[in-house]
This record gives sequence, structure tokens and C-alpha cells, in this order.
Amino acid sequence: IKLICLVSMEEKSEWMGLVEKNDGQLLFSPLSNAIKTKYTCIGASSNHVILGANTGGLYCFTANNFRYVRLLANKEGSVSLLRFSPDGKTLAVVVGGCSVCFWELNLEDESGESKRFHVSLILKGGVVTEMVWDIRGTRLIYGDNQGRVAIAFIPKFSRKFGSSSLFKKVDEIIHIEKSAIVQLDMCQDMLLVATTQRSCLLKLRGEIVENVIQVGTRPR
Repeated sequence: IKLICLVSMEEKSEWMGLVEKNDGQLLFSPLSNAIKTKYTCIGASSNHVILGANTGGLYCFTANNFRYVRLLANKEGSVSLLRFSPDGKTLAVVVGGCSVCFWELNLEDESGESKRFHVSLILKGGVVTEMVWDIRGTRLIYGDNQGRVAIAFIPKFSRKFGSSSLFKKVDEIIHIEKSAIVQLDMCQDMLLVATTQRSCLLKLRGEIVENVIQVGTRPR
């Protein structure tokens, strides 16, 4: 099994190249005695690789040598998509198709605890197909197969307080398209939304859409 991994300079955030890893079999070591457990998706930061499973589990490994670190559990269903925040300290996970769960990761310390601090169900009834973080890691944009685009705005200091209502966490649908969302990308406060029919740019101010600009004039 060969994995193609992105190599970067963490201090300068510069992309350097691709490296072919030949020891990917190490990633399957936790499943050696779990016949019914299958990996469903993968995500990577500069320090860790996490694989989601059909059981709702998140299998965490070090990125440099694929050493198994620990298992994080979700009870809502199979994991279909996951995204690390830009600093690698927060993980957004799609579980059961429509639940977006947020984990504050503590994988450097073997005795440390990673905590699930927020769950968004605003796209209930659909299937989340794409997610993207903003550069600060405080806003997650996600879309589903019904064309809905939602935002989760979670200030970093609020993560210490879990489900406390003292600090507001915003989950809101900010835009609706006529077909499934297939791509999301973000640069500063400009959000690219691509569906099976068209692409458009959304100008954001916080969690508010100020303007929508269609890219091109012809449908896909």
C-alpha cells in the first residue's frame, strides 16, 4: 500500500512537494481484529493523520511514521468526511450523513484528552458533501446534496466551555442553490460555491452574505 503525502515547511506554510510512503499498511494495524470495521475517509495535518470509519470511530496516527495514537468515538453513525482546521488543533467531522461534529484535538500529549465540544444538525435531512475552514479556523463552511450552504462560527475561546450557552456558537444556513454542492473554497472573506449546475462567489462579513456573484454565464 502506497500513500502520497504532502510535505510542507510548517514555519513558513510553504508547499514543498510530494513524498511516496511505502509503509501505509501501518494505518490498518488497529483494524487487524475488527472484521466489520472499514475506513471511509482520511484527513491529514502537518503532525497527524486521521482516518474515519463506518463505526463512527476516528483513528489517529502521527504523520511522520504512522504510529497509532488513539481512537476517538462518535455515536451518530459512519464518518463520511473530515477536515482539520488550519492550525491542526480542531477537527470537523461529518457523521451519519448530516451531523457535523467538532473536536478539540490533544494528540501531542499521550495522557491528554481530545474533546468533542459542538455538534451541528442544521443540515438535518440532507447529506453533507463538502466542508472548508477559513484561514483563522473560527468559521467552518459546509454544504449538502440539497444545495444548502451553512456556516458554523465558533470563537476559539468558547471551546473551553463545551456546550455552555455563555458564549454563542452560530450555526446558520447562509445560502441555497438549486443542486448539490460539489466544491467549497475560501480566500479571506470570499467563498467559492460550486454545484452540479453553476459556480458563484459569496462575499462574507462574519456569518452574513453581503453579495453573490455568478462565475460565468452558462450553466454546467
